[in-house]
Amino acid sequence: LPTVTPILIVVLKVSYIFNLGSDLGSFLWVYHADMFKVFESMLSVFLLSTHILLQHVEYVTRLQGRKRTKNHQFRMTRFHFLN
Repeated sequence: LPTVTPILIVVLKVSYIFNLGSDLGSFLWVYHADMFKVFESMLSVFLLSTHILLQHVEYVTRLQGRKRTKNHQFRMTRFHFLN
């Protein structure tokens, strides 16, 4: 997760340079620095929340796959998502 955010930011910055054309001076953190800081923080929050959501889905599906044995202990089924 931490390595994905800088890669996406670099890709977006490079694509932004090519869209600016001759006005590269404004790209050099003069005017758009605040916009990139806000976008970078929003992107990292989005990636973190997506990671947390995926962990929660994995936890819930793992709970659904548990079966109670005769001695009242839980065991995991092999294909719990098919049950």
